[in-house]
Amino acid sequence: MKLLVFAITGLMVALMACGGGGTEVSVGQLVSGTITSSGSDDGEWKSQTFVIDVREGVAYEFELTSLDDDTVGIWNADAQGYIVETNLIVTNRTATYIFEEDGSQKLYLQSPASDVPSPFTFKVSIR
Repeated sequence: MKLLVFAITGLMVALMACGGGGTEVSVGQLVSGTITSSGSDDGEWKSQTFVIDVREGVAYEFELTSLDDDTVGIWNADAQGYIVETNLIVTNRTATYIFEEDGSQKLYLQSPASDVPSPFTFKVSIR
C-alpha cells in the first residue's frame, strides 16, 4: 500500500514538473501574476501555466501587459508559438487568435530567466 502511495505521489510531482495542469482562467477575467525563478523551466525561459476553455473558430483577443518592462509572452501549442509578446519598448500589446479546436488550451506565460521576476497582467476576451 505504501508503495502505491509513493508511486502516485511521484507521478503527481512529475506531472507538476512537466507543466501539467495549470491555473484555470475564464474569458473576461483579468489575471495578475509574476513569473519567478521558481517557475517551470523551458530552456532559458521561466513560465507559469494557465488553462482556458475555448471554442473553435471564435476570435479571442489577448491583452498582455508587462509591469516591469520585461519581455513576456503567451505561448500556445495550437498557435505553434507566441500569441502575443511584450518587451522593453512595447509593454502593452493586444493580439487576436482563433483556435482550431474546442476545449481546454494551455497558455504558457513566459519570460527569459534573466528577466525574472516578471510581473504581468493578461486578459482574454471574445472579440
